[in-house]
Amino acid sequence: MLDIDVPTLTWLLRDDAVLEMPPQPIWFTGREQIGRFLQTHVLRQPGEFLLIPTAANGQPALAEYRGHGVHRAAAVQVLTLTAGRVAWVVVFHDPGLFAAFGLPPALPPAATASMPRR
Repeated sequence: MLDIDVPTLTWLLRDDAVLEMPPQPIWFTGREQIGRFLQTHVLRQPGEFLLIPTAANGQPALAEYRGHGVHRAAAVQVLTLTAGRVAWVVVFHDPGLFAAFGLPPALPPAATASMPRR
């Protein structure tokens, strides 16, 4: 299991990066604000997240599974990259989207044993 490396994750963001989670009215602008939000509200327990690379509308995306043991579909994160950095992240908290990506609604422990965790 990998430890959560928030400084490295934050380094991947552009200085003017944006994180939004529609339909929620909150969003974060800037590398430091996003990093602070992730560290204090999201990335608190090692092994809770499992990310599967995919694509959405021609852009890189991550299918986010959460849990311990069984990981359940949680969100699809669509990334906009510019100049080798993440400029925009839109997080869709809708497990129903996973079917459209051909992804299962849950991953049992045996399927996740060899996958890197974040």
